[in-house]
Amino acid sequence: MATFNPPKSQGLKSSTFVQPPSDRTLSFPALYDWQGEHSHDHPLFLYEEDPGLKRTIKWGEAIQGFHRATRYVRDT
Repeated sequence: MATFNPPKSQGLKSSTFVQPPSDRTLSFPALYDWQGEHSHDHPLFLYEEDPGLKRTIKWGEAIQGFHRATRYVRDT
């Protein structure tokens, strides 16, 4: 079976984004943790909190939220 390796074209000129390894050694949850560590200050979500007020959630902050939500679901 042939393996498809897409070209690495995303984030090449970004000072805040680091491409994760593409060798499939990371599980899906581990991939999120990896991005949180290596692209901590890279924007993940941008939305309008109030009219004219934009809010950016960066990888580092999002990962903390993912872990908090996981603990909540696990404990309930």
